[in-house]
Amino acid sequence: MKKEVAFSLIEALVAIFIIVILLIAVMNVFPAVYKGLQLSENHMSAATLGRSLLEQARNTYIDDIKAYSGSQTVTGIKNGNNVTLKMDYNLNVKELVKGQKKQVWATVKWNDEGRNKQVILETIIIYNPPVL
Repeated sequence: MKKEVAFSLIEALVAIFIIVILLIAVMNVFPAVYKGLQLSENHMSAATLGRSLLEQARNTYIDDIKAYSGSQTVTGIKNGNNVTLKMDYNLNVKELVKGQKKQVWATVKWNDEGRNKQVILETIIIYNPPVL
């Protein structure tokens, strides 16, 4: 007579318990990943705003590049709800060589769940007059 191989009730319960523990561990990772994605989205929005400020400065005649500040509202989705995020920005200018070379940097600041965040982008703009 062949002996049947089967799981006992205790073995089945232990297997289910292990599977439940693994599922709980995996489910606890998702909120952290989602929060990281949201933070990444906010940094990306701030970097995009900073790059656009620097690009505007690059497309301006060098003597007309001046410091200024302002704010912009960015919309997004957080926890399934539409949210708006206010980003304050500053464009700062330092003249390195009069009429020829300027250091320009953009600072974008915002508040993310009670924490102050910022992105700073910097470039040097050199005026090269056309050779006639």
